[in-house]
Amino acid sequence: MFDHFRPFFLMVFSVHLLIYIAPICIKFHLWLRQGTGNANFFYASTLVFGMGNGGALLDAVWAGLRIAIGELKEGYEVAQE
Repeated sequence: MFDHFRPFFLMVFSVHLLIYIAPICIKFHLWLRQGTGNANFFYASTLVFGMGNGGALLDAVWAGLRIAIGELKEGYEVAQE
């Protein structure tokens, strides 16, 4: 079944990458080469980037702790040593 969708997934992932890379290239072209970039926009974009990375890190730590601790069973208690 997935062999049917393989070209579709490759196209979607390629376009998805292009959607993220193109604005970054345009932003740095305007900011560095032409000198028309706005400092507030650059600050906001890096702030969103940092918050996204922080959210991803928090999600990864949460998933790791859920796997490490597992489900609570009746009669047992999780104690940190």
